[in-house]
Amino acid sequence: MESLTVDSLGCLDSSRFGLQARITVVASGPPGATLVVSWQHHSGAIDPPVTVATETVRLGTGSVTLTRSHDFGNDESLQWGVRVGSDPRPESTPTAYRELPAIDCRQPG
Repeated sequence: MESLTVDSLGCLDSSRFGLQARITVVASGPPGATLVVSWQHHSGAIDPPVTVATETVRLGTGSVTLTRSHDFGNDESLQWGVRVGSDPRPESTPTAYRELPAIDCRQPG
């Protein structure tokens, strides 16, 4: 695994309360690395993010861009985010994280 990034993070359409992430992974070496996408929430600077859902994706070799989403439903946390990691971990960026204020994704259309 060479690198992984969360290229963009945005709200789902107006009828669902969640996030959509665009993730780019550059893998080298033999196929079989695993990408771990963890959807997280928290309610302020003193509260660390808590994982509410996790998904794993098996990777091949080369560069791939994926889009993943999570519906947070009635989650009342202040911040929603996504943390992306892999096994094996890239040396340059072991994990990538982005978040948005949850209220931005709860407002009607």
